[in-house]
Amino acid sequence: MNNTYRWFINEMEVIPNFNGLTNFVSKIIWRYNAINESGYTANIEGITTYNEESQDPYVDYYSLTESDVISWLDQQENILDLQTKLNNIITELIFPTIISLPLPWNISE
Repeated sequence: MNNTYRWFINEMEVIPNFNGLTNFVSKIIWRYNAINESGYTANIEGITTYNEESQDPYVDYYSLTESDVISWLDQQENILDLQTKLNNIITELIFPTIISLPLPWNISE
């Protein structure tokens, strides 16, 4: 299944002073989206928290770009699990394992 994945950053929270760093990003509230070639889409919402400095150089909050933050999210250990979950949601949309049928006594003969 060839899905295209995309992050949407809804909000970020900061610690005003963290080990001498100003406005350290401590929480990213996000939505992760997948869309397949037929237009089926799936979304997962979540929060990623940070409580230590990464090995990357610190970037001032007001200098951050969307691509900076997305690169952090792409480095999460569970990225493959998130993509698998999105793939499974799309598969279920295409090939549902449970469906609702009309009540048998409401079916016209």
